[in-house]
Amino acid sequence: MFNSADATIADTARDSDVSAPSTDLEDATKRVVERTIDDMRPRFQRDGGNIELIKIEKATVYVRMTGACSGCQLVSLSVAGVQSRLTDALQRPVRVVPVPTGH
Repeated sequence: MFNSADATIADTARDSDVSAPSTDLEDATKRVVERTIDDMRPRFQRDGGNIELIKIEKATVYVRMTGACSGCQLVSLSVAGVQSRLTDALQRPVRVVPVPTGH
């Protein structure tokens, strides 16, 4: 669920002065992404799967779907759901890319 703490971090990330160190923006973005994925994790675990944050590069978030999620035919819907939640939390477009297991 989106809460005011997410909004504050997202606002900070979005409205940061371009002259501010990029690490502040990256840290704020990473915290929002981690929190959003952690909030969604129980849904994947109930079905025998999981999701792992691999890395963030600009507006692209790389995740690894594991367990039952890695071979599921509905993984694209799961990834789209994560992307939608992250876009809402960060208040900007984000692309979520699944990384194959072992990479």
